[in-house]
Amino acid sequence: MRIPKTILVAFLLLITVAFGAAFFPLPSDTNDSQPLRIGFSQWAGYDIAIYAQESGLFEQHGLNIELIRFDESNDVARAVLRGQLDAGFTNFGRAMLFDDGTPLHVVLATDISHGGDGIVARAGIQSVPDLVGKRIGCKCRAVNQIILAEALQAHGYSLADVEQVDVTNTVAERMLKAGEIDAMVSWDPHLERLARETGSGVIFRTSEIQSVIVDSLIVRTDRLEHIEPDMRKLRSAWFVLLEKVETDPDEVFAVVANRLGQTPEQIASSWAGLLPGTPQLNERVLGEDFESILRRTADLLELPVPSAIRALPMDPKEGGPS
Repeated sequence: MRIPKTILVAFLLLITVAFGAAFFPLPSDTNDSQPLRIGFSQWAGYDIAIYAQESGLFEQHGLNIELIRFDESNDVARAVLRGQLDAGFTNFGRAMLFDDGTPLHVVLATDISHGGDGIVARAGIQSVPDLVGKRIGCKCRAVNQIILAEALQAHGYSLADVEQVDVTNTVAERMLKAGEIDAMVSWDPHLERLARETGSGVIFRTSEIQSVIVDSLIVRTDRLEHIEPDMRKLRSAWFVLLEKVETDPDEVFAVVANRLGQTPEQIASSWAGLLPGTPQLNERVLGEDFESILRRTADLLELPVPSAIRALPMDPKEGGPS
């Protein structure tokens, strides 16, 4: 019996569609095969994410994450704003410095500087007030500027009371050693090294104040609408990661150091100057203290308080290990 041509065509079309669907799935808003692209720059507060990736911790929490390393944290912030990343580890203040009105959410506070950042000065300068009228190496529109502003404000001064020399840290080191500037902003382990090499001293550390140097994970609000469940999973993974750092720091720092070409001691030294982003710290930073941190940072930088930066608050059921 001959099959009518119309039925044969319909049958072949059905086979073709079925075959195509099997090998070329229709696009969807959520494709589990696509990793979340998260940017970071080298800093102990972010670097431990390497251990979470290599140990399978992210995977254990149902996350598929691609960590993308940048040379500068500024570039991470820009990439998030441009929609080139799903999320980015960068400083809270840096997100404000690059604020262009794009709605952003801070979804995780990874740490707060507590001695890991500071100011090293040439011999003869013994305190922050001694910096008034002096030349300070300080990368503008960067976290360094916030640190300098914090130090000055704590002693009743402002950025207007010093001469900021807008150079990178590498250039500032050379200038400090050559006597071309009087002090510079830096972080550990560089602070102590510079003090030894120049015969000068560290005259300020963020442990002396309640710093607004909050390192964080930021996401564009329009992207968060699609990946919020993953961001909450990442927060839970982060809290487990901090437990691992607390109980077995040698293992964590060894894995991170091997990936970054550093020594575990260097990672440990930088980590020692941070307050880790525990569930309790995140409840505070992403909750009752959020607006205060925004206002204080804006005041330090003489910027308007951004209206497009918000926090993703913690749920009562979140928290991970205590």
